Amino acid sequence: MPRWLSCSIQLAALLMPASLGAEGSPPRQLLNAPVLGYVLDASRGSVRPIWGIPGASTLGQPFQLGVALRRVEVSARQDYALAVTAAGEVVAIGFAASGDTGVRQVAGAAPGADRIALSPMGRAAALYSRAGNAVQIVTGLPAAPSVTRTVDLSTLPGALAAAAVNDEGALLAAFSERGLALLFLVKPDESVQFVTPLGEPAALSFLPNGRDALVADGRENTVYLIRDLAGAAAATLVAGEADAISRPVAVETSLEGDRAFVAGSSGTILAVDLATGDRTALTCRCT
Repeated sequence: MPRWLSCSIQLAALLMPASLGAEGSPPRQLLNAPVLGYVLDASRGSVRPIWGIPGASTLGQPFQLGVALRRVEVSARQDYALAVTAAGEVVAIGFAASGDTGVRQVAGAAPGADRIALSPMGRAAALYSRAGNAVQIVTGLPAAPSVTRTVDLSTLPGALAAAAVNDEGALLAAFSERGLALLFLVKPDESVQFVTPLGEPAALSFLPNGRDALVADGRENTVYLIRDLAGAAAATLVAGEADAISRPVAVETSLEGDRAFVAGSSGTILAVDLATGDRTALTCRCT
């Protein structure tokens, strides 16, 4: 399931009644019901499971984690979440799918990360601190998370608007929020490579297990697949205005990396087969 779709289901589930069960029980299946995902309950500072199937789902009781959470990102494989606690600590929370339901502090993480970006398969993460104007790369997820390097962004204009990290934890792609059309890539040797300018970078995401990436241009209403982002950076058009994508706000891929999903601000969601170019447009009646 694409990560943006999981998030949409989680938001929809907030409108549904919670399922019965003891508060704080670990995320285990109830009566063999499937688990759609997990969602942050901001009012309780905890994570809740979503039981059921699309269109017939319900929220489980909050997990008793021993810490209050204020920001959560769930991995695409739904086996753990990376979160920021109310005290500012960065922690990894294991779910039943990984056989680990504990809360584990991320070694070396600076307190109070303002943005969390997980890699496609969840093996690495990028933690952005606006105050420090830096990104920390976390690897070893989810079992032994630790910060392996820090990228100083003080020489680049503006705060970070979006970031993506590949599964190796080697490449960081990001752009500024000042509308300066600066899409850049930070390599393992900390050198910065500026990618072909876009009218208005809107979203980006790496493909699983590689160095290819999807990049959306909000001004031109286009999405490109950039092969070998750290090398030749050859761009291929994936979707454009002819596909009824207006102001793209998110791009993701399937876990297999064979399909791209583009969300437009007008509520149109486009699924594209990256091998054949076949596409399907859906209207979610949402913004």
